[in-house]
Amino acid sequence: MGPAKRPPETEEEGKRYFLDGLYTGHFRKTEENDCVASPTTCTGHFVDYPCSWQRYFLLQAHHLDIGLKSSGNETSGGYKFGEMREIWHAANWTKSDVIGIWWRPEYLYQEFQGTDFELQGINLPNPNSECVTKRIGADPLCGSDDFGSSDWTCDIPPTPLNKVFSTGLYKIVVDSEVSEAKQSPAYDVLKRFTVNTYEVEKIFEYWLSSSNVDKYGYDPRDAACRWVGENFEVLEKRLMPRMFPRQLEETKSSVAMIVVLVFAGFG
Repeated sequence: MGPAKRPPETEEEGKRYFLDGLYTGHFRKTEENDCVASPTTCTGHFVDYPCSWQRYFLLQAHHLDIGLKSSGNETSGGYKFGEMREIWHAANWTKSDVIGIWWRPEYLYQEFQGTDFELQGINLPNPNSECVTKRIGADPLCGSDDFGSSDWTCDIPPTPLNKVFSTGLYKIVVDSEVSEAKQSPAYDVLKRFTVNTYEVEKIFEYWLSSSNVDKYGYDPRDAACRWVGENFEVLEKRLMPRMFPRQLEETKSSVAMIVVLVFAGFG
């Protein structure tokens, strides 16, 4: 039985690398990959990012003498995001070896965890401030033959995600004339909110094991709610702002104060 159950019905289908239930994909050796015919110039195939993404594979492969080349339809030889996902799935289905670039935490990365197709990291030169700083703003080599400097070949360092707030929220909550005891806790809660890599991957794990009622709608919400429910006490300690929880205390007013307030009402 071949890799396809039927011929493609549209031009778009014909461009697919994997189509669940219809096309498993297939991998073949090309002239560029034939190391018998071209033992000194052959290259392995690499699944690279699309041209519009920040990427340094071409300069890393050039300066580190890595015999890999990406031959996608992008100007840079890379692949579109959807094509990359399809190639990973095709390689898993056909049990073919494939090398490319990906990241974590991410749904596809988590999908293959614990399987015989679990993604394995490859170490490049350790990133350092000099390499990263000089590489910022470097042309991503979209169709360019400029491979930059050999000082730019370091690995990509972890990139922390930052929260973005409206300055109006801070002014409303903190700079208002409302006393601290009566201020809204919204800004403080958002400021304290953090979810680390392993927690995100746990949510992805719940998402993957869901009932697939609505894969990209209800299911991820259900996974997030499940994680929150199971970690409510941890989140409560992490997010509880200063001055909370508040307690309402009843105070008794003196007769004199009541008289003053009554007369003030008539004034």
